[in-house]
Amino acid sequence: MRRHRHPPVRSQRAYTLIEALLMVTLLGIISIPVGNSLVSSSRSTEANENTMLIDNELVRRMETLRATYQSQMANLGIPQTSTITIGNSSYTLTTDIEKDDPVTPGYNSSDPGRKTTFLTLSVSIAERTLSTDVSN
Repeated sequence: MRRHRHPPVRSQRAYTLIEALLMVTLLGIISIPVGNSLVSSSRSTEANENTMLIDNELVRRMETLRATYQSQMANLGIPQTSTITIGNSSYTLTTDIEKDDPVTPGYNSSDPGRKTTFLTLSVSIAERTLSTDVSN
């Protein structure tokens, strides 16, 4: 009696070795750019957080200067510097009170015939500056 050989029946639920290797390769190719974008996103988030912290400190220092500039008139025209720490970094903080005439550009503050009616208050941290004019 002759036996008929039937081809082996392949399960519909399993993958061949080649299919598995192909899937792993494709997963690797796709995951590398995704991982790089996640790392880049994390770095930009940290930079944005530092910028926000610096901006908040600028506003806080400006409000303090606006509230106390009358008592600091002895420092008129002399920038005051100090070092502050924001996050994990140290920055130079500069505050300055200058005579100003916002109506007349290039106004010479040493002109004895003019009465100074405005002062410019400036606060600088890490190359970011916040300035405002106040009446004296």
